[in-house]
Amino acid sequence: MKNLTYQITPDVIKESESIQLGQDLKLSCHVDAVPQDKVQYTWYKNQKVIKPSDRILISKNDPELPPVTSSLEIIELRFSDYGTYMCEASLPNLPLIVNTSEINISAETVPPSISVPRGQQVITVREGSTAELQCEVRGKPLPPVLWTRMEKETTFPNGEVSLETPDGKLRIHNVSREMSGWYKCQTARYNGFNIRPREGLVQLSVQC
Repeated sequence: MKNLTYQITPDVIKESESIQLGQDLKLSCHVDAVPQDKVQYTWYKNQKVIKPSDRILISKNDPELPPVTSSLEIIELRFSDYGTYMCEASLPNLPLIVNTSEINISAETVPPSISVPRGQQVITVREGSTAELQCEVRGKPLPPVLWTRMEKETTFPNGEVSLETPDGKLRIHNVSREMSGWYKCQTARYNGFNIRPREGLVQLSVQC
């Protein structure tokens, strides 16, 4: 099993809106597995198994979603529905269980944003020194920041094509002239969801 992802309907994070009490909310969970039709899903709220009710509906084959996708639908969201939700996927007779990132449903959720501080769009340093690139990220919960280089087939000194930082600051030690160029910062996986990332650009200039 791999690639477990979430979807929320309506997607309040993408639409930059707040979660409203009284609205219907659907969380969907899908994992790629072989055999696909044998996947079993279990939903948790605050680490306790969720039992279906007249307001909490759980289904495995929603016609609007990919096959063998589990959906948890909450009818007329109440304050008591706020909490931390988790979907668990498993295959019969296998000890392997995929535990996903948690989804936080609350009135405090703030869509992510990212920006480059004024005066930090171009960073100039001497070769052999340490360069610090910075992007300011906002949101609640605060998303991590993923850094990549804009030039094709270029990597970081450790050979990685991308680096994730929790505070939006990318530090490169003992920089060489080959590290010059444009760097992109973007919000990484946020609150358990795969959403359209917010992006910023910083240029690094390395002088002799």
